[in-house]
Amino acid sequence: MRGANIFTLIAALAWFGLSLIGLSLIQGVMSQHVPGYPSNGQIQFLIVYPALVAAALIICAWLCNRGAGRPTLLSCLSGTAMLAFLPYFLGFGGGV
Repeated sequence: MRGANIFTLIAALAWFGLSLIGLSLIQGVMSQHVPGYPSNGQIQFLIVYPALVAAALIICAWLCNRGAGRPTLLSCLSGTAMLAFLPYFLGFGGGV
């Protein structure tokens, strides 16, 4: 179970770091006083969604550790979150 918890911590920290990067990007746009930016969609995409993924990973780790202890389930969830990290991160650049 210890290995699954470490893997989950790494995945949650990666997603939380992505949320912090998004917060920095939003603050940069706000400091320039660009009209219409940041929009609600940008705030959700850059800050809220990564924070929700990190929170979901932490909650799943807590539930798996509290109950019967399912390291395989926790590892699969963390692996899926890590696989989704790169395609999600590509959206930060605004596309091609």
